Amino acid sequence: MSEFLQTFLIAIIPSTITALLSFLASWKTSNTQIKTIKEQNKADIEKLIQQNKVDIESLKEKHLLEMELKGKEHDHQIELIKLQHENEIKKDEESIKNQFAANAVGSLFGAIFSQESPVSGTINEAIKKGIEDSMNKKRDE
Repeated sequence: MSEFLQTFLIAIIPSTITALLSFLASWKTSNTQIKTIKEQNKADIEKLIQQNKVDIESLKEKHLLEMELKGKEHDHQIELIKLQHENEIKKDEESIKNQFAANAVGSLFGAIFSQESPVSGTINEAIKKGIEDSMNKKRDE
């Protein structure tokens, strides 16, 4: 059995040493790669944070411009509504003035030409005379 043990030890010792050396080499390599990846991730995260800050500022500025535009549109709509309202008021005032003038003229002429008016007989006679004179002139011609 001593020969078996000797052969066994000759085979196991170098393979154990090789395995330990391979393990240590791969452990060191993996630690180095992990550190490199951590540093890359940290740099990428910083880059993304900076990009997000820029994007947020851009969105804030865009929102501000949109709000200013909406404010201007709102002011413009208010001006249009005011102008429409003023035009409607002017139109209503003009309509009331015209109606008042028509009523006043109608009342005046109605009073002048009514049968109870003392002036109506004189006016009717003057109109009648004017019509007769013009008819006579046309006949004479």
